[in-house]
Amino acid sequence: MKFDFKVNESMLSSDNKIISGTEILSKAGFEPAENYDLYKKITGREFEPIQYDETVDLSEPGIEFFKVSHRRDISFEVDDETYSTHELEMTPIQILKVVNYESPKYYLKQIKENMEITYKNDMHKTIDMIGHLKFITCKNEPATVS
Repeated sequence: MKFDFKVNESMLSSDNKIISGTEILSKAGFEPAENYDLYKKITGREFEPIQYDETVDLSEPGIEFFKVSHRRDISFEVDDETYSTHELEMTPIQILKVVNYESPKYYLKQIKENMEITYKNDMHKTIDMIGHLKFITCKNEPATVS
């Protein structure tokens, strides 16, 4: 029997219903485990930390998903200002919130080598925050009515 579970946005499965925190992190590709924190979300409750050697019963009712965050700050730039997060993945809306911009009025462009990637029409896109990412904010132009 397979036991399905979600880590951040990825669906995974295990042949065993009892699995350790380290095994969850490993299956999700977060290695070495010591660089990450693992949390369990149960319906109607707050996030609960899971230790590396702690076991989780994947058949436990109410497990919604597991959340992984980086132990150290992950830095990124927006408009040449440096910010930090523990989140491994963020959407443009979440990044704009960190830098105190209203997302309907602004959108992000990512500067990657000699290329600009726009998130104007994809503000819910998940961005992998690993590496020192650079963004610029752009103002949405009001729609003209003719």
